Amino acid sequence: TRWQVLARGALRGDLSGLARTLTANALSLSPQDDDAATVLSAWLARQSVRLERYRQLLADVRMAQTIDMAMVSVLLRELRGMG
Repeated sequence: TRWQVLARGALRGDLSGLARTLTANALSLSPQDDDAATVLSAWLARQSVRLERYRQLLADVRMAQTIDMAMVSVLLRELRGMG
């Protein structure tokens, strides 16, 4: 339906914005470090609890026979919590 198309577009926009936010967040943790692996390691360590929850939810979604907007919305909400 038209609403589903609009919702998919909105979710794609949200995901794109989240990617920028998460990247900026990771870079801000180690502003003097220009080694990507070090920056990523620092961010992963700081987000370990939230990342584990996200991974569990993602595993649940992958096991589902169909994926709906509610599932995607919850996944995006979890990502927002890391930003």
